Amino acid sequence: MLLGMANLTKLDRGTEGEGRYHWRCEIPDYWPRGPNKTNRMHWAPGVKESRTAFGLVLVHGGRGLDGLPAFDSPVCLMLTRVYAKHGKKLDPTNLAGSVKRLEDVLRLPRKRWHKQYQMYVPERFRHGIIVDDRPEDFVGGKPIVEQRRADDGKKLAIIEIVGRLRDRRMDPVIGPGCYVP
Repeated sequence: MLLGMANLTKLDRGTEGEGRYHWRCEIPDYWPRGPNKTNRMHWAPGVKESRTAFGLVLVHGGRGLDGLPAFDSPVCLMLTRVYAKHGKKLDPTNLAGSVKRLEDVLRLPRKRWHKQYQMYVPERFRHGIIVDDRPEDFVGGKPIVEQRRADDGKKLAIIEIVGRLRDRRMDPVIGPGCYVP
């Protein structure tokens, strides 16, 4: 398997780019399934797809000493699908629907009540790179989703985020009364 590349660079263009960072992650040979396939499935393949996306972002996300970056809201999120020469272009609604799993993997995990443990537990397969996937957490109200044909014939998923970094130690996910499995 080819290793993708990721990098985090600081933007210093005038007052608008002051204190902002740009993170780019390239994942080779991957794009999540579209909603036409996932809507008719049992829930288990959806969990498997989330686990796959979680692992790929972890491996190709440029995990260094400090780990993956964490951005504060609002962010500019751009997801690009590069499809192979003989691949098929997705229509806009299927393209937007296929991005949902990648968005969920990038956001901060929420606490949810667990009946068996009788306490709150964080969601699984979430990196916490962006705060949430609500419209107010994105510049322009939604992420930018694009697709283009590859020049060299290889599939690729590109994740780009521009925003201000936040301190991960201040994340409200793990707190009193929360069990971490």
